[in-house]
Amino acid sequence: MRKLIRIPGICAASGGGRSKLYSEQKEGLWPPFVKPSDGIAGLFDDEIELIQNAIAAGADKAQRREVVKFIVAQRKAAMPKVAA
Repeated sequence: MRKLIRIPGICAASGGGRSKLYSEQKEGLWPPFVKPSDGIAGLFDDEIELIQNAIAAGADKAQRREVVKFIVAQRKAAMPKVAA
């Protein structure tokens, strides 16, 4: 089961602060937060791991953006189809 990691946990895992996370997210280097309800936002643990693996592999910004696109596409693919 996937675990939602809230913003302080993401900052701790990435070694950066909140402002760096928001700045990099604005650049497309982190995916948008998942917001299951008001006041709760974060990323899934496996998504954080994908980004960290890309960084560890020496990915440049363009490559990290591709990882983010992959994450967003996977989220969309996982959404159930709802009849209109």
